[in-house]
Amino acid sequence: MEDHLVDIPAIWNEHERSILQGLYPGDWQRHLVWFEQHCGGDIRDAHHLRSMLLVVARSNGNDNQACMSPFYDSLNHANGNFVNTDNNWDGENFEKLINQVVEPGQQVFNSFGDADVGRLFRDYGFISQYPRLWTFTGADGQEYAFECFDDNGLMTIDINPLDSPHQQHPENLAQQITQHLEELNANPPNDFAEDDENLDPWRHRMAKEFRAEYLHAMNTALEACNSQIATLGEI
Repeated sequence: MEDHLVDIPAIWNEHERSILQGLYPGDWQRHLVWFEQHCGGDIRDAHHLRSMLLVVARSNGNDNQACMSPFYDSLNHANGNFVNTDNNWDGENFEKLINQVVEPGQQVFNSFGDADVGRLFRDYGFISQYPRLWTFTGADGQEYAFECFDDNGLMTIDINPLDSPHQQHPENLAQQITQHLEELNANPPNDFAEDDENLDPWRHRMAKEFRAEYLHAMNTALEACNSQIATLGEI
């Protein structure tokens, strides 16, 4: 199998992870807790660390059953129409099939599921391409979601992609996003220098980029909600 460089927030230090404070899903150390408590692992051991990262970021299956699969594990994630493979599972045999023409040199993609951007960043360490599903926990304790699409630089928003009952009215999502942004603005993370010795430069850059994308998505969704509210008010 191709050698993969895997790096996820679970193994960052507290300074690096602090840049993600307040952002969904928040349980950035989830996989480390699982590895230490359920597997007896110790990431101070390089082999333990490597095995944990590969199983978390590259195995296939679910929370109850998972395995490492040659070749399959090497495929990167894609969203929407970029996914060019399908799975065929008959209960005994598994096949990975190409579902469109793949030109020489073109990458073959897998889908890691319809998870939101935050969970993908927590579990795999990357910021997914568009379309992007964003989720956050509202002040009322419920989860809210919206999806961002980029059509040649034109951003469009689906403000209720999961058809959630508590998001039927754009006012609800607008209110929750506003409160979420107010909380994030009231509790900003430490502003570390680029050359801070407590931070790995790559992790610092990824954390800042994720935070910036998160805030941009929230503000864009809020604008979409307010626009729809205004439109409905004119009818």
